[in-house]
Amino acid sequence: MSQGSTPFAWGNALEEFALFRTLSSEQRLKAFRAMVRQDLMRGQMLVAQGDPSDALFMVLHGALSIRRAGELEPLAELRAGELVGEIGFFGNIPRTADVIAIRDTSVLVLTRAAYQDLARDAPAIVEALLAALARRFAKETARLTPLHASPKARTVALIDGGCEPSPVAFDRRIRDGLAATDAEIVDPARLNAMFPGRALDAPDVADWLNRLEHAAPLVVYFGGREASAWTRKAIRQADMVVFACRGDAPEAPLSEVETFACSVHPASARRLVRIHDRRSGQVSGTAAWLKRLPSFMHHHVALEDQVDIDSLIRFLCGRAIGFVAAATAAAYAGSPPAPGYCWYYTDPSKTQGFWDVCP
Repeated sequence: MSQGSTPFAWGNALEEFALFRTLSSEQRLKAFRAMVRQDLMRGQMLVAQGDPSDALFMVLHGALSIRRAGELEPLAELRAGELVGEIGFFGNIPRTADVIAIRDTSVLVLTRAAYQDLARDAPAIVEALLAALARRFAKETARLTPLHASPKARTVALIDGGCEPSPVAFDRRIRDGLAATDAEIVDPARLNAMFPGRALDAPDVADWLNRLEHAAPLVVYFGGREASAWTRKAIRQADMVVFACRGDAPEAPLSEVETFACSVHPASARRLVRIHDRRSGQVSGTAAWLKRLPSFMHHHVALEDQVDIDSLIRFLCGRAIGFVAAATAAAYAGSPPAPGYCWYYTDPSKTQGFWDVCP
């Protein structure tokens, strides 16, 4: 188990989680006093396969990946309110998989000794835990299926790619477009206004970010181009990183922030946006960008109006009209689903793309 556990004192915040809703205020208080909070950085291991199961955990915020040693695909991803390690704990068997933070994450830790005290003083808590265990077994078959595609992104880090800063007009337009949706925008100015002088990893900052993610369908972190503490936090916090790229792909080595983003996010969790002043029927140089920053998808955005920005936002929010990934995708380009829709290719080989509103 990683170090850095601190006493847990969160008031009645856990009323939001289903596990605790059936408990009385007194029972919740007893549970609070029995637990400690443990914070994990992205990439940090919570438990290792084969370790003794001497505690169980509940995800407070963030996300954990369950992986068996030697396997590339995760068995499952666990998020806020879900239990971790309860099967090994109640079965008294060693950990059956590694559990790794894939976001900056906090968990609540209940040791075996603390659990035994709770079982004696508040039997209803035991019933709640066993009910959660039963729900886990009910979903076991689905959870054992490897995740071949990333789940819909709830948090996105928007950073600059290459050497040229993204235009002010792009920043303004995408903020205006996001403001028209239910998405939340988080940047240093907003954080400093809400938490003046607070460290980015302070518990109250992390808790606020978690509440945003629960309430909003999409949270966009504006990271910029410098590898600052904020930009690194935004990249670690995000499910997806979006590179905003201007001009031609530079021949220079990757910048510090590009290197960090690519080390944190695999190509499947990266998107590349090429920014143009005007819309054009033919664009060159995209292959060079994708060689520099391999990404699952890319988009072209013209700044002459809001149309392309709105299309990008719909895609990030999961509201694009449709998506096809197949060797015969080119055939779809000539047969739109309805008048007013266009086909957009998302990779150089023209095997992937999506329908959206025509500009």
